[in-house]
Amino acid sequence: MTDTSLILQPPTPAMLQSSDALYKFLLELWNRSGGYKQSSQDLTGLKVSVPELNTLQGIRLDNTVQAQLNGKESAVTLGDMAYQSANNINIIGGRVSNIELNQSNIDASSEDNCIYKNVDIVSGIIRGADIYITTGSSNSAFAIGILFRDFSSHACNAVTETDLSLYSLLANTLNTDNDFIEIIGFGTFAANANNKRIKLVIGATTIYDTTALAVNSGAWKITAIISRVSSVLQKCIIEISAETAVLTNSATYITSAENLATNLNVKFTGTGVAGSDIVQEGMIVNYYRG
Repeated sequence: MTDTSLILQPPTPAMLQSSDALYKFLLELWNRSGGYKQSSQDLTGLKVSVPELNTLQGIRLDNTVQAQLNGKESAVTLGDMAYQSANNINIIGGRVSNIELNQSNIDASSEDNCIYKNVDIVSGIIRGADIYITTGSSNSAFAIGILFRDFSSHACNAVTETDLSLYSLLANTLNTDNDFIEIIGFGTFAANANNKRIKLVIGATTIYDTTALAVNSGAWKITAIISRVSSVLQKCIIEISAETAVLTNSATYITSAENLATNLNVKFTGTGVAGSDIVQEGMIVNYYRG
């Protein structure tokens, strides 16, 4: 005959209205199921029914009871949340280590999303998420990311136009109007009287061209912003600064008509008379969401 005193009765409606009574009920369930044990491999002496197991918050119902109990050994403390569904959990302060966050948006814009505030994420992966920052006291959010960085030295060949640093902008990176990228390139000119020419090219469009100038030594830097007006129209503003009076500091504005739904090469090219007349020492491409 079954000893009914061993069966914990389901919570009453009155109990559900009392957080203290409900806590004691759940605590008893966990105690009787071995939930607080360092190891629950030994099931001897556990007095818990299958219905009681099924009411334990966090235990997965798609496993067998044996597997559920065996699995509890990894949940040493409630803080591990080893089997706890993470839906609608606010993590406010703390550290999340060795975790993979994989959803399209991690923010407060939807009740179905998690809200992470003041959390240090250590040694983990955030995949497919829109990551925003806020500025000052404003609630406005902005996204930024480094798409590419190359600090290797790239020298031009003799006479022929040479690709220096190059990045392939993937299709639909600038997917929304007002999205834009910032391109920064810098390097040096050789100390000779040869003509030297640098271009910044996106797809089939040359958005900046120094033309051939007899620049004798010095450093150069080119910065460009390419903003999306539509999928086939972009606004471009380019600035150059150089350590020479031959190449004057200036700003240039043009429009381009590249198809942003396709992969586009973004590159600097150099043309000199001798090899290494132009050397590119760095290129950075930053992404900003509109």
